[in-house]
Amino acid sequence: MSATHYDIHLVYKSYNTEVLNNHIKQLVKHLSKLNLNPKVSSMPTKINKFTVLRSPHIDKKARDQFELRTHSKLLVFKKLAFKNMKRLGSLVHSYNTPGLGNKIIIYHNYNHKS
Repeated sequence: MSATHYDIHLVYKSYNTEVLNNHIKQLVKHLSKLNLNPKVSSMPTKINKFTVLRSPHIDKKARDQFELRTHSKLLVFKKLAFKNMKRLGSLVHSYNTPGLGNKIIIYHNYNHKS
């Protein structure tokens, strides 16, 4: 007899923290109705800094600096059956929010039992 389970990691990224937090709250609320309770954790904020010259011809020391912050959250589901994985996938794809990127990582666990 064998049992197949999946560990799923959902990674959400956004430049706006309010959009990210609201989406995660609504998603967790809908997932709890399906008895899928993920572990939610914040990932470190990535900061990209850019330096631009103000004038291309003269005054080389005059520069402007900009930064782009990427906030991300991780939802972890442990030992999901295939049927629950399909329900989760359909819910995630139907729950699309503008300004939010997501990535689904699936780990396949196959346990042999004699």
